Amino acid sequence: MRITLYLFCWCSLFLLTGCNEGPVSAVSDSKIITLSGTIKNAPGQLLRLRNGFEVHETIVDGDQFKIAFERDAPSFYGLELENLSIFVFLSPGNHTILEADRNDFQNGTVFKGDGAAENNYFTTKNRLQRENQLPPPELYGLNEKDFLDRLSSYEAMRRELLADLPKKSIDASFFEIEEVNIEYENYNQLLHYEDAHRYFTQNPGFRASRQFGDLIRGIDISNSDYLSSHAFSNFILGLIAKESQRLLNTNPAYIEMGASGELQSQLDAIKVIVRDEVVKNTIAGQIIVYFAEFGAASEIAEIVERNTEFTLPEPAQARLDKIGSKWARLAKGQPAPNFKGRSPD
Repeated sequence: MRITLYLFCWCSLFLLTGCNEGPVSAVSDSKIITLSGTIKNAPGQLLRLRNGFEVHETIVDGDQFKIAFERDAPSFYGLELENLSIFVFLSPGNHTILEADRNDFQNGTVFKGDGAAENNYFTTKNRLQRENQLPPPELYGLNEKDFLDRLSSYEAMRRELLADLPKKSIDASFFEIEEVNIEYENYNQLLHYEDAHRYFTQNPGFRASRQFGDLIRGIDISNSDYLSSHAFSNFILGLIAKESQRLLNTNPAYIEMGASGELQSQLDAIKVIVRDEVVKNTIAGQIIVYFAEFGAASEIAEIVERNTEFTLPEPAQARLDKIGSKWARLAKGQPAPNFKGRSPD
């Protein structure tokens, strides 16, 4: 199992589908989303708000921060503080206030102002899951029946918590997306059961039953309306990671290509697994942008050009163009950013 692939699959904050990033233009306050507040013990740290290909960044100044931007509709976002992350749901015209401590960012963050109820829901959800879920060695060490029973109890706990929210004061899209999240959070745990059970029980020969496999094969991955759900995207990425690993194990040519080979194996896995064109292109865009952001930008254009089966969403292409511009500034002979002189010829 390649750690990088599984970190990628579980790095759900990147996987929310969003709009193109850009500076806020002169618009009415009804379209401006504002997130501000305090984060203790995080001076000078990068704070990133991400919705798919849309990214907004700021630096925590002392313990203060503020992010404001234009949006036409409410949406889920990932809020990343260095290597920590939480979810938020933000709506146009709202000013949401966050109070947090870096040392307890995921379980102790408190929201005030607009959207407080739905955003405090995430903190409560994280806390309840931490308090009630078994540690991974115990959870994935269970037999199939006990594992499925345990997942059912987790799902019931999440749905009960969601049902307690005041529906009249929260945008309906929040409930629609979170219902999908709850469903596919369970599916993600189903998907990883076989590999995790082998690992935690030290039983490399373990195979889940055919009935268990049928549960996974019967899960819908073709509903493009679900792309706003991070858990839906994560499930598809988990399937892709498994198929990509199989391709890497059976075709040494991928390994010889280095980082671009890992990317190509994932794109080839999409061609095998995903049938819906919108889902296929969006997931491909997410994977390509991910690789570009983490340093493989120089080879991305060639790979995109070679994989003609994909038509990247416009926000994905715009994000790639921006990443490409950043890396171009580091190319030989170009002015060195933030330094005197030029980079070596």
